[in-house]
Amino acid sequence: MSEHIIEIASSHGHILPYGVFISRVLKHHQVDLTGEKKIWCTESNEIGKAALRHNGLKKTKDGWVFKDVDETSSTSTPQTEFERFVVDQFRMLSTRISKVEKSLIMIHKKLDEDNALITPSTSEFDDEDDIIEVESMETCDSN
Repeated sequence: MSEHIIEIASSHGHILPYGVFISRVLKHHQVDLTGEKKIWCTESNEIGKAALRHNGLKKTKDGWVFKDVDETSSTSTPQTEFERFVVDQFRMLSTRISKVEKSLIMIHKKLDEDNALITPSTSEFDDEDDIIEVESMETCDSN
């Protein structure tokens, strides 16, 4: 499936309509499609340029975009006070998440170190079990 998708992305000669794509994803994940209608990759289910234009898209050097999208205003600089506020909030949230991730990594490392110190080797457990068995046998014999 991934090979076909790579071919589609790299070649204009290959098509993969949405319905066919969904069918392949479901098959890949072994979903039972018994009783479902098979969709084949044909010209009739190909989404052509006319359909894209009819749905309000236009072709640009970067691909298909909606006609009402202004290509020149694609800068990421916030234009309004609200946009600046949202950008600042996301920046602060991203910083906090990064700090939490670093803290979690440190906690996991510390827990791993502590667990390594606390957990004795399995041979020590085996030795203790042998001692307990011998002591219990001696206790039974003396009765």
